[in-house]
Amino acid sequence: MSASNANTNRGGNIVTSRSTRAMRRSNNRNSYNIRRELSSTLSGRLERRHFRDEWIDSQHDLNVVVALVTKKDPSLKHIKIIQTFHGTLDISRFLDVLSESSQVETVAFVGVNMDDEYSIKLATAISSSKSSLSCLQLCRIIPSGLAKLCPALSTSHSLKELRLTFNHDLSKSNTALLMSNLGGSQVLEILKLYCIDLDNNETTSMVANAVKSAKSLTDLRITSCNLSDITCLVDAIQGVNRLERVDLSMNRISDFAPIAKLWECKTITFLSLSQNELGAQELGSSRENTLWKERQRHFDCLANNCTLKKMYLDMNPLNQDHVELLTNALQQNTTLMRLGLLTLTISHDALRRIRYLISLNSAGRGRIQHGFPDQRLMPHLLARFSKEPHLIYGLLTQTPHAWM
Repeated sequence: MSASNANTNRGGNIVTSRSTRAMRRSNNRNSYNIRRELSSTLSGRLERRHFRDEWIDSQHDLNVVVALVTKKDPSLKHIKIIQTFHGTLDISRFLDVLSESSQVETVAFVGVNMDDEYSIKLATAISSSKSSLSCLQLCRIIPSGLAKLCPALSTSHSLKELRLTFNHDLSKSNTALLMSNLGGSQVLEILKLYCIDLDNNETTSMVANAVKSAKSLTDLRITSCNLSDITCLVDAIQGVNRLERVDLSMNRISDFAPIAKLWECKTITFLSLSQNELGAQELGSSRENTLWKERQRHFDCLANNCTLKKMYLDMNPLNQDHVELLTNALQQNTTLMRLGLLTLTISHDALRRIRYLISLNSAGRGRIQHGFPDQRLMPHLLARFSKEPHLIYGLLTQTPHAWM
């Protein structure tokens, strides 16, 4: 090989080596920039006020939140923390800064092991005079930490909404402790309880006493709590005469007598009874028997109700007798605007007729009582036909002279 060729090869190797090093430096810079961009993306996302729609599920994200709360960032009003199977979260620092924060209004913990230490710190945050915490959600809280947390629930000056989810593992003594402290709250407006066993009169009475004592309570949700006999609870709701929303879905309620009392309440505008055991009892062929007359009196309360706007009866085993009573009641009721009735036990024709009656209420039937149907209703009904074309058939079959 000639000297010139050797020099050329050496020069080529030198150029190649320099190019390789340059590419490596470029890749390193790109990797650094990408990491920096990803790191800043979270902070930027939080600062752009999108954080309220996201769940914090990593320690890094939680540390960023702690830093922003410490800086009193006004965008962090709603914080949702979830612990997944991929790792554990240390929320100690977050609870410390929460007790000093006047910006955070809503906090949700899902899957977080709320042990005694965390419960004590959370209680401090709830009862802090600096706290603005108005909504707290605790999912799968461990009963052992409840004793540390309960006193703060009754003394908080800001906590207006509380959502508690257990795992059907709350003892009777813990239930009594929880309800007595909830009843002591003077500011609690919304109470949502999930998966607490209230399958006997004693535990149900505890909830009833809390409803009586919580002077500001207007919204009560008791879901998947094995409720069956709700007589004392309904008596409490009827007695205080201030609840506006009641949700007793996903329980084992089968008796219409206490339901009739709820229909008599003048303050309730929203009532959910979905996924219970209502309407399975056969009433007999004779409309004159005692059972028919008793059930008729129950549904008369719905017919005469003038405050209920939304009611949900989805996934109840309503038989033909109860569907007939419900339909007759809705013919007289003029204020119910929405009815949830997703069930396999109701025929298509019966369901169509019920929907038609509810649609008439939405169109203003309650404002036009004399000479119904009235021509003034037609524009409102026609406006609904584009979204609910089945109403045309219902209107023609039920009141054909309305088109005259």
